[in-house]
This record gives sequence, C-alpha cells and structure tokens, in this order.
Amino acid sequence: MPVLPVPYHSTLEMLKHGCYTVGYDLSKRHAAYVTYVITPEKLSGNAKRKNNFKPDPLLPTEFSATDEDYYKSGFDRGHLCPAADMTVSQNCMDKSFYYSNMSPQEPGFNRGIWKKLEAQVRKWCKDSDSLRIYTGPIFHDSDTTLGPNNVVVPQKYYKTILRYKKDSSNMIGFVLNNEPSKNDLSSFVTSIDHIEELIDLDLYIFFPDDLEMELEKSMTKEWLFN
Repeated sequence: MPVLPVPYHSTLEMLKHGCYTVGYDLSKRHAAYVTYVITPEKLSGNAKRKNNFKPDPLLPTEFSATDEDYYKSGFDRGHLCPAADMTVSQNCMDKSFYYSNMSPQEPGFNRGIWKKLEAQVRKWCKDSDSLRIYTGPIFHDSDTTLGPNNVVVPQKYYKTILRYKKDSSNMIGFVLNNEPSKNDLSSFVTSIDHIEELIDLDLYIFFPDDLEMELEKSMTKEWLFN
C-alpha cells in the first residue's frame, strides 16, 4: 500500500505513533479518528497483551482520559485500533493501550458486535495485500461525558476499510450504535460518503470523489461476511 496522507482539521491534534495515527479532539478528550494499516504479515506477530492502560505521552495530561474517568463508570475502555491488530511488535501492542486510543463503550457493544466487526476485518486482511482502516466516533451535541476529565461518550461509531488486493482496490464502511446488537454485520454497512458527511472529515483526501464512488460500488460483491 502506498504512503497516503491522513485527514487534517484545525481542531485536531495529530498524534503519530508509527503503528497508528490519531486525530485527537482536545475539547472532547477523545479521538476523532484512528487510522492504521494492517497486512497478513503484521497480524502474524507474537506480541502479548498486557492491559497496561496509560495516558498518551504526546498529549498534555489535562487533555487525556485517565483510569479515574473509567473507574466504576460501567463503561469498557474500548479500543479504536484493536490490540489484536498490533501483534507485529511489543512496542505497537503497548502503544495500543494509550488512552488516546480508548473510547467509553457499553460492555455489550465492546465485547459483542464491535469485537465481531474487528474479527471480520482481520479475516478480510488474510485474503488481501493490505487494509487501511479509519475508525472513530460520530459526535453528537447530546453526547454525555465521563469522569472528572469529561471524556465524551459517543453514541455511534464508524469504521471504514480500503482494501488493496493484487491490482485492484475497494472500500466498505460501517456505522454502529454504542449498544449491544445481534444483527448481522452486513446490516451496518453504509457509504463512505455518508460517513464523511456525519463526521465532517474527508478521510480519503487522496481519492477524487468519482473514484471513491466507483470503489464503493464493489461493497456487496467483494466483501464476504463470515
């Protein structure tokens, strides 16, 4: 996969960790997006999960969530960039536990449909050259906050995937509510254009709109759910 630019917005702090990049909204104490690339080779690493949650060293401490925010909150510290996608090295795995990569998620959502989607993405990766993934919240004015640092609790999340396979590429997008669901993953599929409108960001700034639409047309026939 070629090196591609990431979306920039004047309200976001760019946190580059090598394995993944965060566009961080300081006012919400929450990522607006996390983006990263995975390949079959990257997923075959043996780094171990240590559950060592900690503030992002690239953020001023007053803008970071902490253990105190989540303590007895009833919310999971849900990964945006999954730890299971960062097994390529222990350094990448450990960085995936920065609070800039965490989101307050309903336990039934984080351990259910969200986990199912993450696993599906890894299955798709095994049959691809590489995947570029964007994931994050869809903020609303009615969002509540969490803890002494007023970390925003998103009502919805998005995930978009750009797949490179041999000489072709295609895209797919999802929007999910922050709540448990037994629906099929395919029921959450939506267009990348719709997601970009919801989050007010042009995620694929390197694609002309007509090419982006063409890639999206392959969503139903190229992406097999299992």
